[in-house]
Amino acid sequence: MIRLKEVSSTPTITGGFQANSNLSDDNDHLEQVDQQLGVLIEHRDTLLQTGTYTHNDALIQELERRIQEAMKRKSSSSRHQ
Repeated sequence: MIRLKEVSSTPTITGGFQANSNLSDDNDHLEQVDQQLGVLIEHRDTLLQTGTYTHNDALIQELERRIQEAMKRKSSSSRHQ
């Protein structure tokens, strides 16, 4: 049985407003989301290519759910820049 490693994290906001620091943090967050998205897509595609899993399997559906979540985070993060 294959288990998914949790690759997402919830960012926390602390401290006061610092424009330059916030831009850097936003860019770092976008890079992290991009990396997570890439890993999730790669895992999904690799499992599907084995022929052992189909789009109906719970594991693939969970990966799809996480991909969608990451895409939403990326979209909402890029709009705030």
